[in-house]
Amino acid sequence: MHKNNASAPDKACQMYDSHPYNKTGACPCGDVGQYMDISKIVDAYDNATCMNSFIKKLNQISDEKIWFDEEQNMILMLKNHGGNPESDSLIGRACHCKHYNQSVEFYPKYYCKCCAEFSRPMFEPIFGKDIELSMFKTVLSGDNECITTVKINDLKKLRS
Repeated sequence: MHKNNASAPDKACQMYDSHPYNKTGACPCGDVGQYMDISKIVDAYDNATCMNSFIKKLNQISDEKIWFDEEQNMILMLKNHGGNPESDSLIGRACHCKHYNQSVEFYPKYYCKCCAEFSRPMFEPIFGKDIELSMFKTVLSGDNECITTVKINDLKKLRS
């Protein structure tokens, strides 16, 4: 049970416990995966001869920088969209999450679960449900940028 005069770690725990994604499994923004046309991503994959050509096509249709780590079977995406460009803080400028972008404190990367899950509708149709999405870097945790990872576990889906 959390106390009313909670310490910083207790407040962080309360915020994590109360985060809409952790309570409902849904992002409070409600626009998960809608910033990029999913059919274009599927077409890029279908017309790619290998993962490198798929990534190259993704970079042509996306405003994010995207690359592939062959050793980890992982797609990485440097987020190029964010919050309020006039904000005084990096978190406010970079984070589009209405739940945390007003924060002046740092929080663990797992607080950015929505941001990672934002990419699921783009990659699940291609690589199946056995993908792991996570945040490699987040401004909310003190990094200077946000990088999402998509770990592809079904190696048969990879194009060599």
